[in-house]
Amino acid sequence: MSKLEKNVDEVSKLAEQNYRAEVLIHQTDVFNQMQIVLDEVEYRQAAHDQSKLSDEEFSTYAKVIPQLKGKQFGSPEAKAIVKELGPALQHHYAENRHHPEHFEKGIAGMHLIDMIEMICDWKAVSVAKGNDLKTGMVKVLFPKLGITEPLATILLNTADMLEMG
Repeated sequence: MSKLEKNVDEVSKLAEQNYRAEVLIHQTDVFNQMQIVLDEVEYRQAAHDQSKLSDEEFSTYAKVIPQLKGKQFGSPEAKAIVKELGPALQHHYAENRHHPEHFEKGIAGMHLIDMIEMICDWKAVSVAKGNDLKTGMVKVLFPKLGITEPLATILLNTADMLEMG
């Protein structure tokens, strides 16, 4: 092997080492960004709906929410019951950013962590009330919240993932 070939070989090996270092730095950077997301999701998991235990919400929710048991989500009967929550529901929206109603711009004011908590909330409520999550999303929640494509499909894909749980 000539001196030139050895130098080319050395440069090639150095380039590979530099690229490997760049990839490792990138992986670490992505890991750190994802840790920020995980920390926020864990916080949301622990703090979800704490306002329902507040003086502003608890007694009203304790009286009204049991009336929804067995009612079809989005039905006129269920909507009438939800209206009875009145100021307690408005307080809940104001205190909880996983509800689009929390934001002046609705769903457009949310970020992905808000949406993750939102769809997990939808899933838990649908199970507790015996309703089908995806049907409720398509027939009630998407029209109510102005959710259109491609976000609608992304949320339905997420619902599928939660169903496989």
